Amino acid sequence: MSLRTHFLPVSEVYEAGQVPFPGPGTIIAGFDGSPGAARALRWAAAEAERRKAALLLVHVFDWPWSGWTPFPAPAIAFSTDVGLVRESLELELVTAAVAAQDAHPGVRIGTAVLDGAPGPVLAALAERLEAAMVVLGAPTSGIVSRVLRGTVADAVVKQCPRPVTVVGGGGRPVR
Repeated sequence: MSLRTHFLPVSEVYEAGQVPFPGPGTIIAGFDGSPGAARALRWAAAEAERRKAALLLVHVFDWPWSGWTPFPAPAIAFSTDVGLVRESLELELVTAAVAAQDAHPGVRIGTAVLDGAPGPVLAALAERLEAAMVVLGAPTSGIVSRVLRGTVADAVVKQCPRPVTVVGGGGRPVR
């Protein structure tokens, strides 16, 4: 798994195996740009501050890009250029991380864009880093979509050996 990570202030990029980010105790927040992910990020940043833990904000995407997602960055909605997709997702993550950093200046926040199926990748990353927990937003897609595809939250809850917190519409954990 390649882990290209940004740490605030965003001035350095690290490759897998060279990441100085603290592993054990880190809180991982899955982020896809959705309103649910934004609520989960706010909760995760507050929890990281409470625990005096680091926060790693992660977006995982499958390639080849399907060209559709419920919450695409406008520049990548129908792109077939993996470099453009990655850069757009990195910018979206860094923007979200800066907002979280402004609200919780004492929290060390990093970002990473990873390739693969979100559920298994987040679960494997949490195990590898010995994360304190993985935080995700509650699913916001329709019932038919959830029944046919399942959700990232369901996959992570089933596969992750570390604690998983799913933050609901009220900004509080639902499981």
